[in-house]
Amino acid sequence: MLLQRHIEGNDYRLIVIDGEVVAAIQRCPAEVWGDGVHTTRELIDLDNMTNPRCGQLPHEKSMNLIDPEAVRAF
Repeated sequence: MLLQRHIEGNDYRLIVIDGEVVAAIQRCPAEVWGDGVHTTRELIDLDNMTNPRCGQLPHEKSMNLIDPEAVRAF
């Protein structure tokens, strides 16, 4: 088990090699906005197909595809 103190603010992932930061990325939760017509699943599928920032493979582009199974609707 790993316990860490929660700190408010942006979430960043850093890659450090030999004590030097070689890459950094700000992590943001996936989101889609409803339009009153499409289901959440349809909106996710549409975003995954049309968003030029999304890549098929992890780290292929600046964003990964949204996993419909990992999304919870509010």
